[in-house]
Amino acid sequence: MIRAAVAALVLLIAAPLDAQETRAGVGLGLFATDPDWDYGPLIDEIAALGASDVLVVVPWYQYDVHATVIQPRPGYSPTLPTVLRTLEQVRAAGLRASLMPIVLLQHTEHAKQWRGVLEPTVRGGDATARWFLSYTDFLLAHAVLAQRAGAERLVVGSELLSMEGERALWLELIGRTRRIFMGRLLYSANWDHFRKVTFWDALDEIGVNGYFRLAADGERPDHDAVVAAWDEPLADLQALRAEVGLPLLLTEIGYASKVSAAAKPWCVCPSEAPDQELQATLIEAFLTVVDREDAAGTAPIDGFFLWNWFGHGGPNDGGFTPRGKPAEDVLNGWFAR
Repeated sequence: MIRAAVAALVLLIAAPLDAQETRAGVGLGLFATDPDWDYGPLIDEIAALGASDVLVVVPWYQYDVHATVIQPRPGYSPTLPTVLRTLEQVRAAGLRASLMPIVLLQHTEHAKQWRGVLEPTVRGGDATARWFLSYTDFLLAHAVLAQRAGAERLVVGSELLSMEGERALWLELIGRTRRIFMGRLLYSANWDHFRKVTFWDALDEIGVNGYFRLAADGERPDHDAVVAAWDEPLADLQALRAEVGLPLLLTEIGYASKVSAAAKPWCVCPSEAPDQELQATLIEAFLTVVDREDAAGTAPIDGFFLWNWFGHGGPNDGGFTPRGKPAEDVLNGWFAR
């Protein structure tokens, strides 16, 4: 069914846009329980905020870490027409669109099972090759949508740590994707694993998620302490950018509104107490770091996508969204400059 959808849509592919650098983007996860949900009002909010780009994030699922089939999950994944409509809405709002398909797990045995530790298993044959066949169908279906909507870039994978050593399979996947999508391709590496990626040279940009640990457990750092804590991660990122010779973007950078956000930025941490002021401090400090340039006028990174606008927000929300929180005021002030 997925291959048929790709074949039908290839005929409608639009011409690519001229490439432009991302300055500051916002991630928008298509995580509504209604697969046909209209994300237009959220896109209008992002446009009003002053962002230049939107990263549309699409979740499909595999059953567990051992599965070899990736597919949409009813009540959790948007339909392909919804993805296309959302990308077109981003463009209609005057924003540049990027697309990031991600793999999630339907079942886990413990908290440490996630897409970074996949172990495809099958009786007979090559389970990893089977997984890549299914993943290729998933990615190419969305590559068609990204091309048709005139998206700037497509993320070919996100945080697939255990699969990053399969260089030959990634090169084949990237080559097939380029035959469909004319924009820029990148991969989103985990913040603690980006040097293990074996195929940076086949891409147009480096992507890294920015959940670097900025404080010890139990610490609540102030603005200056957070700015100082970014020195080491930034040095590592800039070294990678120089070695690979490609632009580097933070494909995800954000913080839950929790007391543990500086020590465990990657964690939703539902049992932790809410702390919206700390979220605002962390985002403001990050923006301070982003504004720095060296003597040659070079920015420390080439762009970022703030994670994640989707969510109710408001004064009682402990999730990642800045909507209706002090962090939104910080962003409004920064974009206004």
